[in-house]
Amino acid sequence: MRRLLGFGVLCAAALVVAAGASSCRCSEDNGEEARLRKTVDVAPVHLYVGAKNAVARGASDADLEAIRRFVVDYVAADRKGGAAPPPRLSLGQLASAAKALVRMRADGAAIVRSDDETGAVPLLPQILPGDASIAGVTTNGEHALFLVVLFALKVYPESPAPVPEEILLYEAWRTKPDALALPGAAEVTHAIRAVVFGSNDFCDLAAADAERLAEGAYDSRELASVLALLPARPGGEGAPPDAATVGRIASVLEGLAEGAVAICYSKRRDGERTGAATRRFVDAIRRTGTDSDELVLLSAFASCAEGEGEAGAAELARFAQRPGAAARAAEIAALTEYCRRMEGDPSAVFRKLNLASLALQVGASEIQRTGLHERAEELSVYRAIRAVERAVSTLLAAKDVAGAVQGLGGAARGLLD
Repeated sequence: MRRLLGFGVLCAAALVVAAGASSCRCSEDNGEEARLRKTVDVAPVHLYVGAKNAVARGASDADLEAIRRFVVDYVAADRKGGAAPPPRLSLGQLASAAKALVRMRADGAAIVRSDDETGAVPLLPQILPGDASIAGVTTNGEHALFLVVLFALKVYPESPAPVPEEILLYEAWRTKPDALALPGAAEVTHAIRAVVFGSNDFCDLAAADAERLAEGAYDSRELASVLALLPARPGGEGAPPDAATVGRIASVLEGLAEGAVAICYSKRRDGERTGAATRRFVDAIRRTGTDSDELVLLSAFASCAEGEGEAGAAELARFAQRPGAAARAAEIAALTEYCRRMEGDPSAVFRKLNLASLALQVGASEIQRTGLHERAEELSVYRAIRAVERAVSTLLAAKDVAGAVQGLGGAARGLLD
């Protein structure tokens, strides 16, 4: 668990293009929690949770055992590094799956609807027996690990996976960052939760996570201890990061969370919160030493959105003198006009000028600067969760075929055996 959460530092950037902001830095209950519970209480999540639970708890009959064995074999094949191809569902397994999936969905629904996840046990010890990296992992810790890996699998263009948004939301909802035992893990998971929530119009929940990062409640030495657990390079050993690197990554985490909040509120046409979160995003990213063209434009927008039109216009005038600024002439002109007039909803300007894409460019640049991506696949936990995702996706994709196979009746079952 320790090593993988370090990888989550860079994962949060990839989806910053989909979230939103808060001027009222509060976590008042405005119905988002209830809406979130309803959003995750759907069939894909029920099947996903039910499949995890079947593997974790062991099978109670032959049909569930076929599903459990398929997932376990899939993980085992992946651990061999391509030496063995992943297993495929046979027609016989599909017939068993037809009945097992119904039970898995019911079991999963019961867990999803349970406040304390009654009946759930950690899955990772079953598929990574003897792996010291997940020794003593709790249900909460496992949710954090799945959140980090599934998020990365969904957003990275190198190996995108069709992880349903509801499943990401479920893992984000179930992860309690400040209850994680590993020091430094809370920062990583707060940032990813903010992006996941913001990407799905849960702006206030995203803002609450971003606020925890902005409060400065976490010790940078704890984040350093997480980062030091990552391999220095593929096949290499861990290397303790220096203080400057830790500080930069902490600022990236805060910035990505605030960027997600800003984009979310811009979609809700909340100009005040869009501007405030954009300012926090800019300030956090600038602490990393970055002063890109995109960041200057976002900074000017934030100044004007907060009523500092002259300051924003002056920043744009200085920017116009930069080499290559002519390529941004249209954006500079539109922002300058807004800053001078100070009329209209800031969120409308944010959307019209597609400032979300600028935030994405800044976030992508910060991902590259972290240099962590190449180190992720060295982690056994990362590879195991990736294999579980692929195996469960195969099962979910096969559910309609499984139903058809079941409908063939006893004669067809005889042919399949």
